[in-house]
Amino acid sequence: MLLIRVDDPSPRAQYALKHLLGRMTGWSVAFAASEEEFRSSTLPRMRYGARADANDPALVLHASGALARTGTVLGRTFGGHGGRYPDTVSLFCRR
Repeated sequence: MLLIRVDDPSPRAQYALKHLLGRMTGWSVAFAASEEEFRSSTLPRMRYGARADANDPALVLHASGALARTGTVLGRTFGGHGGRYPDTVSLFCRR
């Protein structure tokens, strides 16, 4: 089991992390409801966010902010590197 702490929790962030780390890898994941629960756990831990603590051995996955974006963004995700799609449009929808 991997315990995850999301610094800026949202349904979108929890869904994405659960999908990537749970469904795609087959790992069992749980989300820490509080900082105290996260720090006191003996499970392997991962933090998703911007905070990192040198005294905490948890893996930190820095948030890029993409899960909090809304609207339409023109990106060059595949362009410029010989990709098939030189201009891609990424949609960020929030309910």
